[in-house]
Amino acid sequence: MAKIVPIRFSDEAYARYEAMAAQAFPEPLPVSTYLKKRLAAGDNTAEAMMMLRQTVEDLADREAAPASPDASPADTSNVQLEILLLLRAVADPGRVRAVQSELQRIGVDVWRGKA
Repeated sequence: MAKIVPIRFSDEAYARYEAMAAQAFPEPLPVSTYLKKRLAAGDNTAEAMMMLRQTVEDLADREAAPASPDASPADTSNVQLEILLLLRAVADPGRVRAVQSELQRIGVDVWRGKA
């Protein structure tokens, strides 16, 4: 059976969430449904961030594999750039912000591109 969790919001916060729920895509949602979806999305993002963090730590722990004689640093940079652009193409702005926040939290400078 589902559990009900009462949450109190200030009038200002409730009005903000109500406005966001009214603009939800593809159609307006009740505030409670909107907030449940946001909580679930946050859980998914947190889980993805944890998996990404573990992967980065695993990669950092490994020794660099010897490069093949015909591979150049430019080839590696091109592959990294392609991966970055593919990830940016599929990531929504909220996930990009979450990743950038995590990078800042662990002390990595966030790439901002040329101004």
